[in-house]
Amino acid sequence: FRASRPGVNLPRNLREALSGPEKQSWAAALIKELSKFDEMHVMEIRERSALDKPIPGMWVLTKKQTAEGGWDFKARWVVRGDLQRSGIDYDDVFSFTGSYTAYLFVAALSVSPNARPSALDISSAFLYAPIDKDNIVISLPTFFASDSVPNPVGVLKQNLYGLKQAPRAFRKHLTHEMKGLGYPPCV
Repeated sequence: FRASRPGVNLPRNLREALSGPEKQSWAAALIKELSKFDEMHVMEIRERSALDKPIPGMWVLTKKQTAEGGWDFKARWVVRGDLQRSGIDYDDVFSFTGSYTAYLFVAALSVSPNARPSALDISSAFLYAPIDKDNIVISLPTFFASDSVPNPVGVLKQNLYGLKQAPRAFRKHLTHEMKGLGYPPCV
């Protein structure tokens, strides 16, 4: 799957990405994402049982232009949250929304004379939030190595993009971390 962007030539699928002229850049993006999985202890690998119904996933490929004019290749493993079962794989969903007052506050800050607006981008943000449901089983990403386990699946320990509960868990985690730094919840 590819995230379409006007004027950006993206591969239609993983096979095309890894056989095209930019294959080294796409391979590096895949390795970076899989390394993040290891670093953040996203899942535990175990053998698939007869009762498991793993949620499949897919690679989402995109490119972002850097400030220098080059390209930053992005590969993200996204689970098919549309296949999750309510009450089994998740209990609650959430969508980030800010209050009207918070939007006005940010707008007012951005036009004040001493304001220095900047952006914050948390790489692989959802991977930082622990999962709030036990035993969510997913199919392993393409190229995820597991030689020691026959018929492997992943049991999630951290959230992934695509899960219905991931935004809620990340918001909860972010609020907790911000309170720990002395910031009251704002948005």
